[in-house]
Amino acid sequence: MNNALLPGNYSEVGYSPPPEMEYDEYERAVAALRSFHRSVLWALGDLLNFGEGKFGESYAQVVEGTDYDLDTLTRAQRLSRTFPPERRRRELSWGHHREVVDLPPAKQEVLLDHAEREHLSCHALRGLRRQLQGTGTKLPVEVEAMLRSAPREAQSLYTSGMEDGDIAVWTRDVTVVREQRWVRATVTVRMEDVGGTHGDVS
Repeated sequence: MNNALLPGNYSEVGYSPPPEMEYDEYERAVAALRSFHRSVLWALGDLLNFGEGKFGESYAQVVEGTDYDLDTLTRAQRLSRTFPPERRRRELSWGHHREVVDLPPAKQEVLLDHAEREHLSCHALRGLRRQLQGTGTKLPVEVEAMLRSAPREAQSLYTSGMEDGDIAVWTRDVTVVREQRWVRATVTVRMEDVGGTHGDVS
């Protein structure tokens, strides 16, 4: 690690900042450790790919004695190979990229774009992928069910004893995929009492 960013003594078992550390150096040190934590698996994968290309099969002998398990090494190498630096999202973690590594590049970009825009956690990205998997350009099952139940939900809202029972509006926001692009839509059902007739579904 760059000593200019992390002055003092850094070792495998801890860090001793210098007593004379100023506040701006303290800020940089915290940022450096955070950056190191976020990038270590990317760096490991890059180093493994470099070693394989330069030293052939003998590169593996260097990492066999490390504390990393084989699965971690394999995943790190695969992610770094699949996502070269120019495709990595700074606002997303290594774990976000791992969630989509086995998808075609276009679908990877769609999901990572959405995760970045909506500030999704890794868990939320995994759930979204499962929801959309296999739907192609069809609506996800959850959205189809919502559309079927919308008139009933609005009717229930209309007759639930609201103070102003002349109008009831039921609205849900949905996100669907069309040709590898995200489409945001709002589904609205408006129930209005017009001469004793209920209904205006849009």
